Formats: sequence, structure tokens, C-alpha cells
Amino acid sequence: MAVFEWEPRYSVHIEEFDAHHQKLLALLRKLHQSMLDGQGKQIVGTILVELKSYTQYHFEAEEEKMQLHGYPKFEEHKKQHEALIDQLDELINEYKADKRQITTDTYRFLNNWLTNHIMSADKQYTAFFKDKDM
Repeated sequence: MAVFEWEPRYSVHIEEFDAHHQKLLALLRKLHQSMLDGQGKQIVGTILVELKSYTQYHFEAEEEKMQLHGYPKFEEHKKQHEALIDQLDELINEYKADKRQITTDTYRFLNNWLTNHIMSADKQYTAFFKDKDM
């Protein structure tokens, strides 16, 4: 499976958010490599928690700017964020309870979610924020 790498076409043209997205991709690559290396449950679990924590940090930063500037699709965007956090919570809880293994399907889901979210929902705010000189 190919590991997702940052490309300029993924840019939302807001330096702060592009940096966040790159960090999230780095965490996904770290998770993927840990899986391939057969690292222990504790290490993979720690990476999952770190991924969730940074995802929340990023979502909060986006949402704060959206609210501050009156982004018209704020509620819809926030619901997408909440859905992913709920899915990450479920994934982490099941993993810690030995009810789920972290597989390439899990990595693919997280990778696809992030890619699709950036390319669709996040790209929608690019023009809006550009008008706000961000």
C-alpha cells in the first residue's frame, strides 16, 4: 500500500492549516510504519492517541477561525469533525480492549478520510478565508 505523501495540490493556502495537515499525515505514516514493524500494542495505541489529540487540536483551530469570520458552512464542517473524532474514539477503545486490530484497512480508512476531507470540505473554505486576508 502506498503511503500518502503531501503534495502542493492538497494545500488549502492557509499556512497554519497546511502545516497541521502535514503533521497529521506524518502521524499516519508513523502509525503505518509501526504496524509494518509489528511494534507492540502500547506503541501503536500511543500513536493512535497522539493522532486523535492532534486531530482535535487542528479541528479546534479550524473551527475557531470559522466562527470568528462567520464561515457559512461552519455547522456542516463541524459535524464532519465530530464524526471523525467519534470514529477515532471507537477505534482507540476497541483497540485497547483487544476487540480490534490496526490493519491496513484501518490505515486506509484514516488516510482516505483525511485526504477526502482536505480535498472537499477544507478546500471549500480556501476562497472564503482568502477574502479575509488569511
